[in-house]
Amino acid sequence: MKKKSQMEIMGLVIIVILITLGLFFIVRFMIARQPSEIKLSYTRTETAANILNSLLKTTSEDCYGMTVKDLLVDSAENMYSNNHVICENGENSTAYVLNIIEQVFDETLIKWGDQNFDFRATVGSTPILNSTHNGCPGEKEAKQFYIPTDVGLMTINLEVC
Repeated sequence: MKKKSQMEIMGLVIIVILITLGLFFIVRFMIARQPSEIKLSYTRTETAANILNSLLKTTSEDCYGMTVKDLLVDSAENMYSNNHVICENGENSTAYVLNIIEQVFDETLIKWGDQNFDFRATVGSTPILNSTHNGCPGEKEAKQFYIPTDVGLMTINLEVC
């Protein structure tokens, strides 16, 4: 009787070990699998949207606490005049906001794995600002925001590839 119960316990232990090994291999191959193209596309779109959202709400330290959105509007409205806001460090709003934008991209998209991107701010077909990292020659996902200004509708576009 004692040998029979020991054999049953050994059988249960072997079954538990086999189930554990099976789960281990299933999990290992599920994690190693490449994400689908739909997931990559969605991730790039959401990344572009979230970064643009955060970027436009970022406030400046040396430019009277203005947001990036306010600085972009000032750049657009004063692109043909010298009435730009002059920040505390002596830069005009266009140069200052470009530095902020490039710093944000350096600390996010470039740092996160050398993602390529193309950022553009335009009013109609007139470019206001442009910041790019290797451009987007292949597949890309874009997010656009529109900001009303006195000179027309400004389009903020970020393409992530």
